[in-house]
Amino acid sequence: MRITTLATILMVMTAGLVGAADRNGQFRVEGGIDGDRYYCASYIVLRREVPNWEQYKSTSHVDNYWPWINGFITAYNVITPRTYSIRGDRPHTSLLLWLETWCKSHPLGHIGTGLAALFRELHATRFMVKPK
Repeated sequence: MRITTLATILMVMTAGLVGAADRNGQFRVEGGIDGDRYYCASYIVLRREVPNWEQYKSTSHVDNYWPWINGFITAYNVITPRTYSIRGDRPHTSLLLWLETWCKSHPLGHIGTGLAALFRELHATRFMVKPK
């Protein structure tokens, strides 16, 4: 199951972030078997309920979001040339806050689409090699 999920994420990242989207710039974001899982409206509700990063990591909701977000980040790092870490030295909390802000502007959007937008912003400042 984990291999299938990672493979799906890798395909999504390949399609959406390195130029393999359709001619309109659209790509399918996979993930979620519960209908509204991984959509911004649900993510905003969760962030309101559990705003603290340490609490967020220990809540049962982590199974719904954080592993998926982490896999999306890892997939980007794996398939993007000269990229060690798109996150760089930014804390996880800054990514979650950025995503929350994006989701408030796009409540019907998918968090994968939001992360793709974030990565376009972060790309120029990514870690291209492992820091010493």
